[in-house]
Amino acid sequence: MLAIKKISFFLWILLMCIPLIPQNWVSFIIIAWGVLGLTMLEKNHFTPIRIFYFLLLASPFFFYLMQAMITGESQDWFLVEKANSYWVFPFLILFSHSMPSGNQMKRLLLIFSINMLIVAIGSSLFLLVKGLSVFPHIPADFISIYRENINRLLHIHPSYLSIMSAFAIFILLDDISIINKRLFIRITAVLILLVFMFFLSARLVWAALIISSIWAIVNLFLLKKTAWKFVIASSILLGLISIAFIFNPRSHELFSFREDAAHENSVTVRSIIYSCSFKSAERHFGLGAPSQIIQKELSDCYGDTPVFRLHQFNTHNQYLDFLISFGIFGFMVLIGIFGFSFYHAIHSKQIIYSSFLLLFLICLAGENMLSRQAGIVFFSLFNSWFLALSLNESSNRKPRSKQFV
Repeated sequence: MLAIKKISFFLWILLMCIPLIPQNWVSFIIIAWGVLGLTMLEKNHFTPIRIFYFLLLASPFFFYLMQAMITGESQDWFLVEKANSYWVFPFLILFSHSMPSGNQMKRLLLIFSINMLIVAIGSSLFLLVKGLSVFPHIPADFISIYRENINRLLHIHPSYLSIMSAFAIFILLDDISIINKRLFIRITAVLILLVFMFFLSARLVWAALIISSIWAIVNLFLLKKTAWKFVIASSILLGLISIAFIFNPRSHELFSFREDAAHENSVTVRSIIYSCSFKSAERHFGLGAPSQIIQKELSDCYGDTPVFRLHQFNTHNQYLDFLISFGIFGFMVLIGIFGFSFYHAIHSKQIIYSSFLLLFLICLAGENMLSRQAGIVFFSLFNSWFLALSLNESSNRKPRSKQFV
């Protein structure tokens, strides 16, 4: 059993290295972790409340599966394959008798942050030495070229890298008010990740970081885990982050979208996308529709603007995507996942958990972050982990007969 636990912890370390691992290898790591996890299931954990949360978190997978079985289309079966993490992580974490917690969990989270630092520094140095490539149909400004080069190098969209970096920042700053050792190193690491996020220039993630940081600072103060000096210092840092957001070149599009042509301004492009997505939602909010029908409707609605001829855009809003794909019931399940998770984050006073959820809640309004493997793996892994930790704490505090949500 001791050997199994050591192997399990090593596989957990590999899961924390997902941002650094080539995306085509991630599935093999999940399979290995999953097979070993089957040997660590605890029958006493198959309680009604845990089964409820498993079914809730795994629901998107079952939606994709039912849709693929009805249509039989290869594209829908491909979506099922990508959605496997929706059920794998909740099942093997919620029902496991051995889940990293305490100092072991802190070490694993720190490993994740270190990996994000390696990604930020390593990829930038590689591109600096190799030189940035210029691609057709990509704006000629430095940030657009940098984003495209990073995307092609790592095969992870800048928005996903940005939200992972934002979460790594929260990890590095967690309990920083009571940390004396290596404080300079942590602050330096945070600044590096902020610079990386600046050049990735995912505006919605940057805004979500600002809002989530305010949430974390207020909660830290209310829970009396920090002092006024820390609040003031954090507020100054938050002000600098906000200024950086305002002066980021891509943020200028927020103010010039009325004058710019559609193909020159991503805000204008998104307004067209959202208009077409709402029209599609009006048609399919009852039972939803297969991915091929949705994409055809959206593409037909977008028209012949140059940017829409060059790229195939999804809804760029995860809430609308679930509403159109799975109907009102699928939309309510997505809201339920975040609603119940947020309840437990607040109830267990896990500020880093609630900040993680708030990041996603905001970012899903502008990106389909749960439509690619990188986003599904990232969200399902950490959400299941934090939720299981909260349920374990509740079990330790209350008699089993009094447990509920």
